[in-house]
Amino acid sequence: MPTSSSTNTSEKLGASGDRDIEALHRRIDELQRQVNTLSESEGRYRTLVERSSEGIWRAECEIPIALTIPVEHQIEIALKSVYLAECNDAMARMYGLDRASDLVGTRLDQMFDRTKPETHLFLSAFLKNLALNDVESEEVGVDGQPRWFLNSLFGIVERGCLVRAWGSQRDITSQKRDQRELDFQRQFLRNVIESIPSVVFVKDSEGRYVLGNAATARLYGTDVSTLEGRFDIDFRAASETEEFLTVDRKVLETSEDVGPYEMRIEGADGKVHWFEATKHPIPSVEPGKSLVLGVCTDITERKNSEIELLKIRHALHSAGDAITITDLEGKTSYVNPAFERMFGYTADELNAAGGTIALYPEGDNLEMIYRSMNDRYFFEGEVTLRHRNGSPRLVHQRVDIILSSDGARVGVLGVRTDIGERKRLESQIRQTEKLAALGELVAGVAHEINNPLAAISVNAQILKRVSDSGVQKRAETILRMVDRATRIGKSLLAFSRESQPRQKAQPINDVLNTAIELCESSVRRENVLLEVALCEENPIVYVDESQIEQVVLNLVSNALHAMRGSGRGQLKLRTTRERDWAVISIDDQGLGIPNEHQNRVFEPFFTTKPVGEGTGLGLSICHGIAEAHRGSLSFESRPGEGTTFNLRLPLRVDD
Repeated sequence: MPTSSSTNTSEKLGASGDRDIEALHRRIDELQRQVNTLSESEGRYRTLVERSSEGIWRAECEIPIALTIPVEHQIEIALKSVYLAECNDAMARMYGLDRASDLVGTRLDQMFDRTKPETHLFLSAFLKNLALNDVESEEVGVDGQPRWFLNSLFGIVERGCLVRAWGSQRDITSQKRDQRELDFQRQFLRNVIESIPSVVFVKDSEGRYVLGNAATARLYGTDVSTLEGRFDIDFRAASETEEFLTVDRKVLETSEDVGPYEMRIEGADGKVHWFEATKHPIPSVEPGKSLVLGVCTDITERKNSEIELLKIRHALHSAGDAITITDLEGKTSYVNPAFERMFGYTADELNAAGGTIALYPEGDNLEMIYRSMNDRYFFEGEVTLRHRNGSPRLVHQRVDIILSSDGARVGVLGVRTDIGERKRLESQIRQTEKLAALGELVAGVAHEINNPLAAISVNAQILKRVSDSGVQKRAETILRMVDRATRIGKSLLAFSRESQPRQKAQPINDVLNTAIELCESSVRRENVLLEVALCEENPIVYVDESQIEQVVLNLVSNALHAMRGSGRGQLKLRTTRERDWAVISIDDQGLGIPNEHQNRVFEPFFTTKPVGEGTGLGLSICHGIAEAHRGSLSFESRPGEGTTFNLRLPLRVDD
């Protein structure tokens, strides 16, 4: 039977044990609550992980990675031994799988392409820092295609070795591909504008270069990287850039294209460049703002060619030769003013008439010209062509085939020089030479006649002393004829000699009478009635008698020629006084001078007489004689009725 002390001890021990058991139960309950809390937290965590759009994962190192060995060795161990121990479905879908279980167990070298430098850079950065935040990685999906992720991860280290890692990642493959496509498009655009020889650039609303190709940079003597972000004023004087800015502002204000327009720029090479510029508004990434796209094509060579062509055209336009440019079918594209004057056709009128073939009367010389053009590509020679009015034109003609740079025939160039006037001058010079020779002959004849006339005169004077009145009358007749022949001889001698005027005071009627004596025989031969009316006042003039006689004789000769075939035969010679002038008038009833010839009457070598009958010098000489006497020679002509020439001579001062 237990004692009381043992009973007390037992009671004490029982009470203490009950308390311990009670405390243990409380501890167990607390632990259970913690476990429940942890379970609830883990549930919420896993729910959060499963519902997250980001990939959440845990990786384990099958072989702990010593952080003291070289990084390259660490990377090799990581690629071979690190595997995915846990992840959510969102991460599995990022790799093209349906569930997390399909991805769990995948080793690192299956997820990364070890051949790419990016793989080594990513793993090296993690192993050195053991934590990364928002760092890109390039990995491989189940389809073998690259995938890009934005990662945040940290490592767990135990005893100096990496044993596991936790992390999250976002799939940025779509953005990365979009960025790559954008980069490609930018590079493609850059390659395109660099391949364009034109100046191409984009400016913002402040005039800053946003984009520019090499041609733009070369123009300013810089490179593309220096150009972009700069302003025109950084490369050009303000006075030169103002025109650029004015056009830019107009594009931005109106949102409309400007151009094409021409602009002149002095390049960095110091040379002047011409551009054909167009500027367009294009949208900016900033709302409500626009950019200016400029495209400027260098037209310097074309501009210089235009200037050269303008010079050539001016030369052609100013040339005295008649010039035509036609196609191979004879259609005329150009005639110069000299051609219009020479042949009376404009280019359109010539084409309407059938082309240059209209210049050839009855097709003369065409076969010869065509043969020469085919054989030698040109023709050169003298031909007679036809004016629009039908009159002939003797020309020296050079016709050349126009060849392109590759030797193809593209047209015909014709150059024609009017040689009719030259031929006439040559003929008239020959005629003048003949007249000069004739003049010498006349002078010799006149001189030789003087001796016989002198003998006849002496004998006639002896006969006049005979008392027989009949003989005396005959002797007087002989003396008058001798005197007349002597005067004619002297006049012929004076006419044939070129001498300085020897003027003296003489009555105008006496001058005319002397001239009449010289021309009477010619008037009779033409069966023309000569009517002479002399001024009763008979004013005194100061003249060289032989030269005035020459003028009258020439005018009478022309009048007689004009009356041939007119059916009328009266020639009037008269003298009059008009204030301070004495006037000799020669009035014929010939055919008159045609209107188109009247402006040329006093031109040297101009004549309407047939070849061999006139030199065209007579009226020109007469006009010069009149002016040498401070007088004038004029005419009034009535086509079909006749012509009156008036020789005006100044009166002697004291008359």
